[in-house]
Amino acid sequence: MITETIPYTGYCFAFMGQRTAFSDHFAKEADACGKLLCARVDDKFAGYICAARNGRETLVTYACTRPEYRRQGIFTALMNEIAESSEMPVKVSLPAAHEFHATVADVCGKLGFVRGEDIIVYTSRADTETRWHMFMESRGKRICEMLKRRGYAAVSFSDAGSGIIGQIRDADRSDFGSPFETRSYFDEPSRKLSRELSFAAVKNGELAAYTLVTLPSPEKCFIEHIAVSSKKRGSGVILLPFAEAVGSFLAGGGKLAAYSVYESNTAANAFREKVADISSQRTTENYYLDRMKGKNYGKQGT
Repeated sequence: MITETIPYTGYCFAFMGQRTAFSDHFAKEADACGKLLCARVDDKFAGYICAARNGRETLVTYACTRPEYRRQGIFTALMNEIAESSEMPVKVSLPAAHEFHATVADVCGKLGFVRGEDIIVYTSRADTETRWHMFMESRGKRICEMLKRRGYAAVSFSDAGSGIIGQIRDADRSDFGSPFETRSYFDEPSRKLSRELSFAAVKNGELAAYTLVTLPSPEKCFIEHIAVSSKKRGSGVILLPFAEAVGSFLAGGGKLAAYSVYESNTAANAFREKVADISSQRTTENYYLDRMKGKNYGKQGT
């Protein structure tokens, strides 16, 4: 068996029967800002794995082994190559209900990964747009108007001045205390930052909260960061940029929006309770490995 990098065009040809729009997105991202690896057995393509830079870590985003090559160590070899070659900690996120959950968890254990905090992932449901409008009419608009009367304003990244953008870029170094690095979203086009759908809540020129949104396709957006200044927690101000982001996305014909929150993040409970009914949810497990430092790591943020 041989593991080697493969360009996106080579992936498209080699794995034509295993491709989906979902896998194509992650393969293209890995080719642009990470590593796209394939495994060959007797010169035949047996599987592939996608891994991309995600701030201060390497995130394994997608993997596939052809059915006839399963249980032959293909996935283990690909995962090990990612772990050995990464200059950053490696992270694997896996839905607890995934059909290959046991296999992935077993491989992570063999390679020395440790399980970190679980994340709750929220995604659109068939009636999300209707539920969103109901929420905004019953509670959301009233809360947002109250925040505006208190002096807060929602500003899209595309309209924000350099001062606000600078505060967002440095959020992991400020009172936000965010463990998530934001600069790469601005600096690397492959991360698909949507400045039009990303919003900041601002008061007197100071950043209070923000939602950072990526747009892999016109109908699919991911709310990558939902962050509030430590000085503004408990104020409810996060709803202002979140409402603008989700409302703008749905108004533009978007169908799938997703965001996630660490299960232990009790500070986000009030926010989660407000918007819980508009989305479906699932629990995702996280596994971490940092061989460059010679040690594993677990909790990475809130």
